Amino acid sequence: MRKMGALFLGLLLLALLVYIDSHESGHASPLFSESQSFFPLQIGNEWTYYLVEGGVGDTTADVFYFVFDTVSLDGRRYFAYGEDSNFPEYYRADSLGHVFRYIDGSETIWFDFTKAEGDSYQIDLPSLKIHYRVRVLGRNEVVENRAGRFENCLRLLFDDPNQFDDAFELWFARDVGIVKRFLPHAIVQQLYSAKVNGRTYPDTVVSAQSEGDRACPKLSFLLQNYPNPVNANTVIQYFLFADFQDVRLKIYDTYGREVATLVDEMQVQGDHRVCWSGVDNDGIPVASGIYLYKLQVGHFHLVRKLGVLR
Repeated sequence: MRKMGALFLGLLLLALLVYIDSHESGHASPLFSESQSFFPLQIGNEWTYYLVEGGVGDTTADVFYFVFDTVSLDGRRYFAYGEDSNFPEYYRADSLGHVFRYIDGSETIWFDFTKAEGDSYQIDLPSLKIHYRVRVLGRNEVVENRAGRFENCLRLLFDDPNQFDDAFELWFARDVGIVKRFLPHAIVQQLYSAKVNGRTYPDTVVSAQSEGDRACPKLSFLLQNYPNPVNANTVIQYFLFADFQDVRLKIYDTYGREVATLVDEMQVQGDHRVCWSGVDNDGIPVASGIYLYKLQVGHFHLVRKLGVLR
């Protein structure tokens, strides 16, 4: 009995030490890997997504997310994650199935993988006007895309009841991470390829740019804005290959929310240039960060990224 009691106490102490270490270091323990499984945080992990709008064809496969590095914030270790190392988001996972995001000077639970289907939790950041009610829509979803077929996916809905057309959904696959995003304005990001914890999805990776070129007819050509990142003004240049086309050029944030409309009219063939001064539709300067600019020509569109650095 003494040996059994000592063994029990030893295991209890080990579990306590693992729990404390995971909270202090920001690393999830292999004994409790739910959060790290659905949202793998390891330096060097990367994900590539292709864009689909309203279920109409693929466009370009050039949306990239990376785990860049680790940083210490308020005594805890976070992973720098995002599209651009200059504008990362900071996350850490605990041993209980939670992923915390450090934002606006403090941390909050961003992904809660412990919730059952139908359960919800709240994210409130008043200074950033963020009030998300996050609900678990499913825990056994199936997602199929170019990266593969992923079963038993967890699906989260982020919805701000105070914002119109602001909801978005995320699908998480075990040992892979986010395999699908459904953003406002019917913009869908599907996983194209990934390198996660030393494993590649799919086994054979095709050039993202060549796939995007084949998927989108050559109705237009969209160049990278200059200068980039944007401080005051930037020029977006594109070329149309036919006359009298219905053209829209808009700026979105990374959650798919419209920021500014730059063009919404019929245009003729030729070279077109638009200057954006870094303000939204109300004339208010936008915050530093990553944005998307989308050129829509008829039913097809092209998307590129730009950065704003104040």
